[in-house]
Amino acid sequence: MSVSVPLAEGQAHYLRHVLRRAEGASLLLFNGRDGEWQARLGLQGKKGAIAEVESCTRPQAAEPDVWLCFAPVKRARIDYIAEKKDLPRKKVKVYGKDVDLPEIKTVVAELTADPKADAADPKTERPVIEIDQPYENHNGGMIAFGPDGMLYIGMGDGGSGGDPHGHGQNRATLLGDLLRIDVDSGSPYAIPPDNPFVHSPGLRGEIWAWGLRNPWRFCFDAKDGLLYIADVGQNRWEEIDVVGVREPGLNFGWNRMEGAHCYRSTGCDAKGLVEPVVEYGHGDGCSVTGGFVYRGTKLPGLEGHYFYADYCQGWIRSFLFRGGSLVQHRQWDIPFSGSILSFGLDSAGELYVLTKSDGMIRQVVGLK
Repeated sequence: MSVSVPLAEGQAHYLRHVLRRAEGASLLLFNGRDGEWQARLGLQGKKGAIAEVESCTRPQAAEPDVWLCFAPVKRARIDYIAEKKDLPRKKVKVYGKDVDLPEIKTVVAELTADPKADAADPKTERPVIEIDQPYENHNGGMIAFGPDGMLYIGMGDGGSGGDPHGHGQNRATLLGDLLRIDVDSGSPYAIPPDNPFVHSPGLRGEIWAWGLRNPWRFCFDAKDGLLYIADVGQNRWEEIDVVGVREPGLNFGWNRMEGAHCYRSTGCDAKGLVEPVVEYGHGDGCSVTGGFVYRGTKLPGLEGHYFYADYCQGWIRSFLFRGGSLVQHRQWDIPFSGSILSFGLDSAGELYVLTKSDGMIRQVVGLK
């Protein structure tokens, strides 16, 4: 590991992107604080864009053209929530008990920046989609543009525990799903005509896949045409799913299943569900952190391997997915410890890791 960069206290809880070159003209955010969007590009006047970030910096220890970009948060929570102060309160049912909670929405908004500026203009904010949230946890884990140019939005089941409202298996809600929308058409967006449920009455056309608990990172590997989803489990099992990029309408099973196991009952019907390619129990960790497929040059022999971690145990593992099976699934010795919150990937395909305990960002350049 090298390029270890300390973060100021409270500065960031997740690395969003590591930039080497301009990547477009619009800035997409997935989080705001107290109703305000404070987005910066930090691209030295170059035309560019960063998804899901709030600020960027170029550390002295990094390569000259590398910028590290973060989504700062004030508290320990790391859900992407857009919430405002003094919101009206509502009562919701939590397993039969009335609990007062502030009204919460997940907001995806778009901002644009002048090519010569280092900051997005807040006056250009364009809300794209707002999704009501019943609880403060499991509110989503990522947005990303797919190889097809569509925007994919990973939405958790809405929180509490065990999916009490059954959102994961309900295609009439936008919770517990991977959404796919077109932000370059429509107002405020268009639903792609090839989405699986666009012509199904009563179902949400934005849904690309369903049955997710809390997808804490997903990634596309355009070279192999695969989509990797790391879905955080409830009490027993963490899972990683790997499917084709062009496979719509898949059901990943939550809350009928947790990993490859029945949830709450035995003998549940798993017919038609996508089984995980990797699962591990809570004796081995507690919360999966999804990463990326490596396409760089600094880790010889690992091109095409997918990297992931566990938040509690702090280990890093990787595998190669070939012919529907895992190859070379291994755990790596790493010279640091602590909760792994996120991975980053730069435009050269090099991998970065963000840890919470010591507030460091590390570029992965050597593993053993």
